[in-house]
Amino acid sequence: FSKGWKESFMSGEQEPWVFRGGLTADLQRLIPVDGGSDLFVYKVPQVVSSTIYTIREYIDFDKDQVTDLNNLTTSSTESNPDHLEEILVFRLVECVLRLNPKLCFVVEEKIEGQDKPHLAGYAIAISNILNHSSAVEEDDNGLEPWAKDILKCCIAGAKPHHPSIIMSAIHPTVTDQSVSKRLIICLLAALRSNGSCGVFTPVSASNSQQLDSYSKLGFVEMSRDESGRTVYLGRVF
Repeated sequence: FSKGWKESFMSGEQEPWVFRGGLTADLQRLIPVDGGSDLFVYKVPQVVSSTIYTIREYIDFDKDQVTDLNNLTTSSTESNPDHLEEILVFRLVECVLRLNPKLCFVVEEKIEGQDKPHLAGYAIAISNILNHSSAVEEDDNGLEPWAKDILKCCIAGAKPHHPSIIMSAIHPTVTDQSVSKRLIICLLAALRSNGSCGVFTPVSASNSQQLDSYSKLGFVEMSRDESGRTVYLGRVF
């Protein structure tokens, strides 16, 4: 053993600091998420890359890019679907953004050789959506009838242990597995700081890619709607 490792073994500490993760683990333990250890585990990229990912707070300027990414990652094939089940996951992000949620993060991707970074992902949440039921019912909230129906459907999907709604997506070209996990841990930490420790999200049952993405983030199926077209996924933290 080297001198440093020998001192760790011989120091008398039953759990030496270095074997508990060192500085990285200490910083992770400062994040107010008790059940999020799985989000700190990810594979190191096999190919060296100079791409820089930056997580920051959402601003109004990001709305169009977030909406475009949502349209790309959802499974609806119709621009104006008629059934509520079809437009629920397709236009949910658009509806939620109209409520001006405070818990929103985006991740920017800066590729070497490009002048400006572009949006590569987003994570949006409303803490305890049941508290927003009165705001949805108001006539002067600027929401169209179809938007109100979508939000009412989401409110009905909330559970006692999963009161907060969350929506997240990463651009398909992003191959670094740590990006989505780091983005979601930021949002979960913000939710936990606001008193919420459970989230849910509606996903189209036919969108296997989105179901797999949420599964890798620790989400499990809770229920389905009457038609079976929408799956409600949830997790606690």
